Amino acid sequence: MELYRKALEIQRETFGKIHPEVASTLLTMASDLFDRDEHEAMNMFVKAVSIGLQLDGADREDVIFEGLEVAAINNIHQLNDIDRDELPSVARGEAIIKTRKGRVVKAKDCSTEQVSQRQERIRTKKALNLIYMVGNILLKLGRIIREGGTHGQAMYFYQHLLKAQVEALGADHPLIACTHLNIGIVLCDQSKFDEAFLIFQKVLLVQQQVLGSHHEDVGLTYGYIGRALFGQGKHGESIQSYQKALKIELRTLGNRHPDVANTYFCLGRALVDHQGHGGDGRKMFKEALDILLETYGEGHTAVIEMKTGISEILGMESPST
Repeated sequence: MELYRKALEIQRETFGKIHPEVASTLLTMASDLFDRDEHEAMNMFVKAVSIGLQLDGADREDVIFEGLEVAAINNIHQLNDIDRDELPSVARGEAIIKTRKGRVVKAKDCSTEQVSQRQERIRTKKALNLIYMVGNILLKLGRIIREGGTHGQAMYFYQHLLKAQVEALGADHPLIACTHLNIGIVLCDQSKFDEAFLIFQKVLLVQQQVLGSHHEDVGLTYGYIGRALFGQGKHGESIQSYQKALKIELRTLGNRHPDVANTYFCLGRALVDHQGHGGDGRKMFKEALDILLETYGEGHTAVIEMKTGISEILGMESPST
């Protein structure tokens, strides 16, 4: 590892901090560290991917692909199998392309127009596959970083992902709604509830058009709208949104799912703030806790956290089972 550090220092002095060689060395170091110091390995991995996002053309592609391989090896993210032979690097000037019949031909055997058309199809396909893969890993990284409390870094990944998705897929593609949703979650974590609410509303509109009004993801978004409204102090509207989320989740997930428990908890919190301790909030808390106890059992982290959350809201000792 010390040799890697020395090599990294020399590379930074020679090439600068934003260079594919620097990113590659960071990824090698990360891969070597994952089984000994996962936190430090993750830091190096994030730095490497961050460098890759700032590069252009083939350099950007190479760093991202190397990052995806490191991620797969170390089980950061489960990648779908993709035939790399179907993704030749046009940016690197490779002249081998595939015809519709699967016959491999050299660029010199084709007219300039044919090569151009085929390269454009390859470029489009490659861009789509790259966005799918990079999108998955950046969403995963963003969640890991967000859950660790580093919201600025999480937003950095989501915004880069959003830009790449728009360039490759167009602004109205449904995958972009998922990225917008994660950006809204970060904004909620930063207490920027007005901005988050507007984003969640846009996500909801796209999801309803593409998935229908009763899809599981629509229920999830209603839940986040409820969170943003609650943060804005609009507890009555928040309750309505949580109720919509709960109705969809009960239909799509069943009445004993942990996600349903979370929505019961959020609804209970909004009801307590809106109606006081004598309202229906306690009933929602009981439903939430019963589901988690049935799912995980006493002593599980989720159960303990739920009890703690309820006790903090009600200003009492942790509820008994």
